[in-house]
Amino acid sequence: MRAMNKQGHSAADLDRMLSAACGHVPVLLSHLPNARLLWVNARAAAQDPAYVHGDLRAYSQHLLAQCAFALNTDAASTGTKVQAFADRYGGMGIGSNGGSGRAAYVNGYYVKGIGATPLVGKLSDRVHSNGHCELQECIREAILSECVDAEFPWGAVPVLAIIGTGVFDERIIEVGMDAQARQDTLDNANLTELCLLVRPAFLRPAHFDRAAHFLSDMPKQGHHDAQRVKAMGQASKTAWGVAGFKDTLRQLHVRWAEQLAYGYVHRFCHGAPSPSNVALDGRLLDFGATSTLPTWARAHTVFGGPATGQELPVMIRALQSMLQQLSHQCPDLGIQAEDMAQMAQAAAQKYAQSLPVELLRVLGFSRAQAIQALSQDDDQAIRRGLNRLLMHYAVEYFNTFEATPQPRMVWQLADFWRGALDQVAPGLRLQLQALVCSGSEPGGDVAMKAVLSRNAKRAATRPMLFRENLRHAIDKAVQAWLQAGSLGHDGLDAFIQDQVRANALMQEVD
Repeated sequence: MRAMNKQGHSAADLDRMLSAACGHVPVLLSHLPNARLLWVNARAAAQDPAYVHGDLRAYSQHLLAQCAFALNTDAASTGTKVQAFADRYGGMGIGSNGGSGRAAYVNGYYVKGIGATPLVGKLSDRVHSNGHCELQECIREAILSECVDAEFPWGAVPVLAIIGTGVFDERIIEVGMDAQARQDTLDNANLTELCLLVRPAFLRPAHFDRAAHFLSDMPKQGHHDAQRVKAMGQASKTAWGVAGFKDTLRQLHVRWAEQLAYGYVHRFCHGAPSPSNVALDGRLLDFGATSTLPTWARAHTVFGGPATGQELPVMIRALQSMLQQLSHQCPDLGIQAEDMAQMAQAAAQKYAQSLPVELLRVLGFSRAQAIQALSQDDDQAIRRGLNRLLMHYAVEYFNTFEATPQPRMVWQLADFWRGALDQVAPGLRLQLQALVCSGSEPGGDVAMKAVLSRNAKRAATRPMLFRENLRHAIDKAVQAWLQAGSLGHDGLDAFIQDQVRANALMQEVD
């Protein structure tokens, strides 16, 4: 796993940048007396300085003591209180909200599911305004964040823990939920435990952009939001210096582009490329719309989002908006039009460089083999052949709003080396085979076997990570636990780890 805080911030930096000092909204949270740890991520916990001597039990108690808090509408409530901060952020993809509508920075952690914060927009629907995190949603986030962290080039912000609140409520039937899931929800008890999702603290590029469409009953929110962008820019200047902050922003462009290219080629779509769904160091988060896909078709996975393969322009527009706000609110950072153009160009170049590398990896090349092959592609024949493969599938369009459809174009990448796509990309297979066998022992059998083995694994479709299938599997497991009368940590941990082992492509060591 990558380091938990890769952004180079000290705890003191994060405390300041996620507090009222930088314009975030103070919220008073109350201790949850019936809270209990449902799951702790031992892998991610090892990166937390509070995880001492490998003592998972002590760490679990630490998380409960620091994070088991929520908003309480009962003013007369007694018990332990803690000052937390709902973080303001902006940019595209947040509707009428002004930032975190159900999460806050609490005692050094980022806790989601605390209740509806003052940053919920007036037009938000019930799903996005009740402030809750259902158990099933938390499990899905844990599984997908672990899968993404295992295989994407810059990983994911991990889920550290799932805390049960002891409060049960009716499940919400999500917009776009497929018919079977909707019926399963209605047929079962239709109750779920409300939970807290605990993550390490992190910064988003959205923290540096305006929430221009925030609709609130509170006066002067536009002014407060603008002041937040200014304060965040100044705090970053203090923490990193002007040059260091600019380097961080350049790095963000390149890393996020690389993440997008990987997701598209390996058919593992985040689904919502918003500046609030990525950390400032390029790690991804918030996987409610995430799904694997059966082909490289142009697929819409959420209403209003870009089709797969078309996320890069959306990403660049989002980051250009952030840079424009920083330039306007913090002129002393010296972010000029030339800087913005260079960062956008760097993102586009990294995406263009990453795409053919990942395409060759799907065909079974190691990363080193792919880079070497492309370095020898003087006449661009390999790149043209790879592009033909991609476009063969990209001519098809479908959406997965309710369920993943059966595509018209049959996925044949696992049969590439048997000639299944020779008519699509004439000559590509023989050219690549010659490169694999070049310099190998007679016939190149060993090298070719390794390529075939990797191709079989990487080109395989992962239907259990189709959004509806993962949701069904989680619902089925939760119902079994409820019927058994207990949801133990070991059972939940085994379920999450089994899903990750069965579905994630682990990063290779070249």
